[in-house]
Amino acid sequence: MSEWKNKTARERCLHDPVFKALVDMMLHQIILNKYTPSEMRDAAMCASIEYEMIHHKPVYLLGAEAERLKKEFPEFVDRLEG
Repeated sequence: MSEWKNKTARERCLHDPVFKALVDMMLHQIILNKYTPSEMRDAAMCASIEYEMIHHKPVYLLGAEAERLKKEFPEFVDRLEG
């Protein structure tokens, strides 16, 4: 993915077949379902948010803050540890 970091979307379309397939799929949806560009942006944002919710990143707490939270929310800590 990092090879495309400083490239434009157009450059990616021309040289990255996976990205081009995504663009083609989106174009097909625009034509088939008459989605507007705003609706496609909204859908892309919703998909990104859902991905983040599914693939959440672990939070690590150390020291006094971790001990305080263990005392305040023991049922949550038990689910995490067990």
